[in-house]
Amino acid sequence: MKNSTIAIPFTLALLLSPICRAESGYHVIKEIPTPNAASWNTLALDSSSRRLYAADAASVFVVDLDKEQVTRQLTNLVDVRCFIPVPKFKVAFYSAGDKASASGINLNTFKPAPSVKTSARPLAIVTDTNASLGFALCADGGGTVFEPDDGDLEGKFQLPAAPRSGVMDSKSRRVFCSLENGQVVVFGAATKVGALTTWSVAPGEKPSALAFDPTMQRLLVGCGNNLLVAMDTTSGKVVDSITVDSGADTIVFDSGSGQVFATNGKGKISVIQLLPQKMLVTGTLAVAPGSRCMAVDVKTRKLYVGTADGSKILVYGQ
Repeated sequence: MKNSTIAIPFTLALLLSPICRAESGYHVIKEIPTPNAASWNTLALDSSSRRLYAADAASVFVVDLDKEQVTRQLTNLVDVRCFIPVPKFKVAFYSAGDKASASGINLNTFKPAPSVKTSARPLAIVTDTNASLGFALCADGGGTVFEPDDGDLEGKFQLPAAPRSGVMDSKSRRVFCSLENGQVVVFGAATKVGALTTWSVAPGEKPSALAFDPTMQRLLVGCGNNLLVAMDTTSGKVVDSITVDSGADTIVFDSGSGQVFATNGKGKISVIQLLPQKMLVTGTLAVAPGSRCMAVDVKTRKLYVGTADGSKILVYGQ
C-alpha cells in the first residue's frame, strides 16, 4: 500500500495548530482576501471610523472593519510607506516613495488634501489625539511641524540622526523617536521644538519600533537584539526588558487589554502582557514568514496581520 499525503493550506494549518491557540487565546478567525495586492508596506487602523488601511507598492486597500471586507482600492496612492489617519478632520497624511512631503488625502472623498512640504521623505508621521499638531520625521534627520487640519507649516527642527519610528503622548505633549544611531530622543510637542533629551534603552540595542501606553506611562521599544524594552516615561528609566523569540522590529499595542504584539517577520508573533513593573510573554502566533505588518483594533481587540505575499489579511481573535 502506498503512503499518501494531503496538502493542507497554510491558513488552515494555522487554525489547527496548537501554537496558534497559545495561552493568549488568539487564533485565526477569518481572512480578508486582497486580490492583486503585493507585499504589504504598512497597515493603519482607525477604530473610530471602523476602517483599516492596507498599503502595498501600488495602492491602498480600504477595509470595512465591521464587514471585514475590502470596500475600495486607491490606485492613485503608490508606494505608501506610512499612513496616519486623523479622524478629527477626516484626513490622512502619508509618505509615498521618495517624495519630500507628507501628502494629504480626504478620507470622505478620497481626493487629495493639502500636503506638507518636508526636507526629505518622511519615515514617520505622528499627531496627538486632539490633532492640534503633526510631526513629519524625515530620512535626512529633518523634522517638520504642521497643522493637521489644513497642512499649514508651523516649524522645522533637526534630529541627531535619521528616525526609525515615532509616537506621541498627548497628555504630556511629548514626542518619542527612535533613531538610526541607536538612541531614543524625547522632545516637547510645540511649534518650536526646543532641546532634545536622549534616553538609553540598554540592555536593548538598535531601537526601532515604538508603542506607547498612556495609562501606565510606558514607552515600549522594539530592539534589534530581540529585546522588548519597557520604559517609564516619567523618569526615562528602563523598568523591564524581555527576550522575544519573534523579534520586535514591528510592535503594536492594545491599550484596552494591555497586550503587545511583536514580530520581525520570521514566522512568529509574540503576545506580551504589559504590567506596571514587568512584561510577560503569554503566547506565540504562527504566521507565514515575511508577514510583519500588523494593526490592532482597540474596540474589538482583534489583530490584523498582512500576509507576506499580499494575498490576504489574517484576522486574529480570542
